[in-house]
Amino acid sequence: MSLLSNAGNPSGCGKVTDPRGSLQMTNTPRYGEVANSDEVHEQIRDLASRAKNIIQENFQKHATSEKQVLQGIQCFGPSAQSQKMLRLENDAAKKALTTGVYVLWRCEKPKLSGANTDFCARIGGKHRCFCGHTLDEHEEPRQSRGRLVAPKCGSCVCPHYVYMPNEPEEIGEGWLTRRSGWNPSQWSAKCRCGHGHLRHDPQNRRCKDCYCGMFESHFLCVVCDCNGEAHETVFELEGDRIKRGLPVREEFFPLGNVEWSVREMVLSGPTCDRKQGQCTPRIGSSRGAISHNNSPQQGLLPSIRASAPTPVQPLPPHCGSCAAIFRSPQSKFCSNCGKARV
Repeated sequence: MSLLSNAGNPSGCGKVTDPRGSLQMTNTPRYGEVANSDEVHEQIRDLASRAKNIIQENFQKHATSEKQVLQGIQCFGPSAQSQKMLRLENDAAKKALTTGVYVLWRCEKPKLSGANTDFCARIGGKHRCFCGHTLDEHEEPRQSRGRLVAPKCGSCVCPHYVYMPNEPEEIGEGWLTRRSGWNPSQWSAKCRCGHGHLRHDPQNRRCKDCYCGMFESHFLCVVCDCNGEAHETVFELEGDRIKRGLPVREEFFPLGNVEWSVREMVLSGPTCDRKQGQCTPRIGSSRGAISHNNSPQQGLLPSIRASAPTPVQPLPPHCGSCAAIFRSPQSKFCSNCGKARV
């Protein structure tokens, strides 16, 4: 019988004693060492490749599809903040249709694949500049060397209109608008110094509250994933956009490629009620709608038998200050904050 021993063998090779008593070295690895096996590595690569293909074929790249979003809008309606932003962009498209001047906030080299390279936001008369005044409060754009120049402000020393994100949703801070006591007039896009753009001088961009010498955006656009310096405010004529093959007139309107009834619902329909903490489905929505032919009386919902309410379980003994649960019924102090048990 052959005996295998690794004691005193730092190289990891085993000693095999044959029946004649001679020792022979083997390439058997010691216990706990990783075997350098091409066969095992090939199996791992094959398994990883198959798992990747399964994920790509069966799972969506994004959490929700466009169809699911449309179903949610038809059932619950858009959020109030989304409707507000789309209405402002719709007004911007109307103004462009009337004047022939298209005002855009553009990033030509977006980081996100598939992002719109034409614009990240349509700018209308109510969109605010870096100085805090709206586009309507600025002068009319003038032509210089065959192109439109951004107008200066008539209410302050702002030399020309420069768009800054007006809503937290534009830079991925939409959760702020759902806070109680939210005041939109006090919000502004932040600089790296921690102060908003409204606290910076519109001429030299220096901060009024600290030693910051120049406004440097501390946010990323949700459309292109680039900072504010990667964007520019563009004033274009309709003829120039037609020559470049960019959308104009009706094609420039938001949600122009969706069903017209859905577009009207988003822009002018009722919104989801956030005050109640949940959205109430609309009667007669596309999914789950009740047919009036089968109902006993038109316009009335059939009676639903209510089920017994689920009893509420009492809360375990916990600290009144930090709400941490006491480790045992005999605990006299909170293990989290250290306060005495009341």
